[in-house]
Amino acid sequence: MKKHLSKKSLWQSLLSVVALGIFILLAVGSLGIDLGIDFPLHYDVVELEKGVYEETFYDKDEDKGTIITGKRDEYGRWQGLVTIKYISEYEVCYTIEATEEVTMVNGKKDGKSKTTFDGGPVIYHDYNMGIRIDSKKSTHISTADISAFQVLIDKYPWFLYSLNAFGFEDEYVEAYMDTLETVLYTYEFEDIEFDDYYQDVINDLEWTVYDSIITLNSTLSIFQGLEELKNAELRLAVIDRYRSDGKSTYNMVETTYPGYLLSINDAGVNDQDFEGFCQDLDSLMTGYGSLDLEDPFFIDSVDVRMFRAMEYIYETEESS
Repeated sequence: MKKHLSKKSLWQSLLSVVALGIFILLAVGSLGIDLGIDFPLHYDVVELEKGVYEETFYDKDEDKGTIITGKRDEYGRWQGLVTIKYISEYEVCYTIEATEEVTMVNGKKDGKSKTTFDGGPVIYHDYNMGIRIDSKKSTHISTADISAFQVLIDKYPWFLYSLNAFGFEDEYVEAYMDTLETVLYTYEFEDIEFDDYYQDVINDLEWTVYDSIITLNSTLSIFQGLEELKNAELRLAVIDRYRSDGKSTYNMVETTYPGYLLSINDAGVNDQDFEGFCQDLDSLMTGYGSLDLEDPFFIDSVDVRMFRAMEYIYETEESS
């Protein structure tokens, strides 16, 4: 007979949800709950009018950052026309360095993006579900001739704008990335080993003049990941359960997100184990009390409860 997985083993097998705890940091910030984690960036979210929200990320000390304004859908994802302001000052009266206008679909940039710089040019980029595409065919260039900084400019310009907003000039960013590449090139490793070597180099550079950009990059990357995780299908199923008429999270996954069920089967989790996990998850979240579906921060509340429940399951050593 196949031995059932422990709750901790089951948690570790649900690869798409492991990072959910990080996601909750965003929701936690909006609800004023302190988990004892100190981020260098301040996060705040307010509802300007029904369905329209403003999210602010800015450095606590330097008072620089970004402001995102637009509509969120029923799962808390940006949807429709969104405005992103890259600011050099926030408190009292913020100064806008650049403003980007772009359409979002399920939290991903899709279509033409227009970025207007203060006293400077207007730049357009094209996106296909979060991936920047070239609107014009360009001459083929060998990847060996392209630096990481050039890739950043070409494929992820918005991330460079974010670094600029926090006070890092292009020249400094380029010097950092060139140094990072140079050190990486001194090692020989397989593709699957890249992350390990990359992290080792980052750890070494933290003791250099690049420590501040490394810290900021880590934090910005977390927030970037938060938006990606909003599409996690288990999270969507949990939210759907609250809006359903008595259905369980397992029912929602089975009927609405069958692909997710197949993916965890492939990871070694059978349907019986997963259904037991969902029952525990639902029971814990129900025990936290009822929620108001009309509350503008209903989604954030669900995320916080999901984090708490999963954290409890993760820490529990009992067999499922």
